[in-house]
Amino acid sequence: PPTSTAARPTKLTDLAAPRIKPNSVQLTWSDNSTTETAFIIERSITSIFGNPVEIATLPANTTTFVDPTVTRRTSYVYRVIARNAGGTGISLPLSVQTPRR
Repeated sequence: PPTSTAARPTKLTDLAAPRIKPNSVQLTWSDNSTTETAFIIERSITSIFGNPVEIATLPANTTTFVDPTVTRRTSYVYRVIARNAGGTGISLPLSVQTPRR
């Protein structure tokens, strides 16, 4: 089988949630790679990232995402994965708590 010679993308940094509302969470990050082909957004409800759910696949060079599927007064943990044919670069996890109102 053919093998890829692409280097895995550099992981992104500065994952943050500048806007947290009862029904949405905005994520932002710094794209440190020039070789990613996509970003994958994963969400979990545990800090050890057990059973993460892939909630979006975004095009290369994206640096923001709004998750409209959250529930008020709930804790979530997010991570963003830069992907290309050479592998993945995974961000540090980010924990958020959605407000009551």
